[in-house]
Amino acid sequence: MNYGDILTDTLRIIWREKKLWVISAVGVLVFSFATMIYAGVAMGWQVNWMSNLMMMDAGMTENDIIDWLTRFSLGYLAMMGFMGLFGLVGYVINLIARAGVVAEAARAIRGEKTDISRGLGRGVHKAAAYFALDLLWSLPWIMAGLFVMFLALILAGGMFEAMRSGWPADDDGAVFGLVSGIFAMMGLLTCLALIIALFRGVFAPLMYQASVIDDMPLGEAIREGWRLAKENIGPMVVFLLLIWVVLIAIAILFRILATPFSFMLMGPWFGVLRGFEEGATPSGPAAWNWGLMVIGIIGMGALTWLWKSLAQTVYLVYYARVYEALREGNSAFVEMEANQEASMPAAQ
Repeated sequence: MNYGDILTDTLRIIWREKKLWVISAVGVLVFSFATMIYAGVAMGWQVNWMSNLMMMDAGMTENDIIDWLTRFSLGYLAMMGFMGLFGLVGYVINLIARAGVVAEAARAIRGEKTDISRGLGRGVHKAAAYFALDLLWSLPWIMAGLFVMFLALILAGGMFEAMRSGWPADDDGAVFGLVSGIFAMMGLLTCLALIIALFRGVFAPLMYQASVIDDMPLGEAIREGWRLAKENIGPMVVFLLLIWVVLIAIAILFRILATPFSFMLMGPWFGVLRGFEEGATPSGPAAWNWGLMVIGIIGMGALTWLWKSLAQTVYLVYYARVYEALREGNSAFVEMEANQEASMPAAQ
């Protein structure tokens, strides 16, 4: 199997049928907009937090500090709730867009023209199946998280008991054991994450493709995706590694493009820190720093939108092409076997 041809076909299809990128861009628009709002509000609150901390010795009473902390905490919780609602809406829209991209990618692979409204309509029809598959493949992450949390509780309980029994803080052996336990747990978490990511990356993608391209019911799509991946385990690992390289390259490219906007976002921080170092009365940053922050937020939001939509489009179209290639390959193999059996002389 020529893996390079499949990747090249994927990029060629996306370039020829740019509507696939548009469908994906619709799917991640709400999420990107929410990220932009969160970045702006969070940055503003962080700057105010820092300014107020610096002013605690400048006439603020204990009640003033408590009131300010209460307002800050309530405001932050309200923002997180707002972001959660935005995230839920964005997730539902993206479910529709993902299924729509796959449906239209299958048409593009056959040489047909794509259509945005038709793709989104197909996505609405398959959104529930995509949600069920997302939920199914979230279970390994949830179980791994619970396992690591259980280990963390054991470690914390051991630390607490050691402290109660008079564990000396200057005991080098105990400190080494504690640090070793923490790093061992982090290493275990990393290994678990890698195993789960590899398992999901090999077996999950074709289930989504089967659900949309062949319009299979959920259970049948799961069985078909599992069967195809199991019969082509070696190629699926290579496909996964290849798409990881491509997605990492896209992320690095956009990270480089985002560097100027990242510095703009830090403008208010630099303004507050500069005033503090010069011994001036703590105050908010200059207006031009806030202006730079607004430009930085808008730029980061736009780049996040383009990056996520492009990465998602490449991933979905790539696995649509993989699904078609593996399905055609298996059909050709079955047909070859049937022809060989038909050409064999009948048993005497």
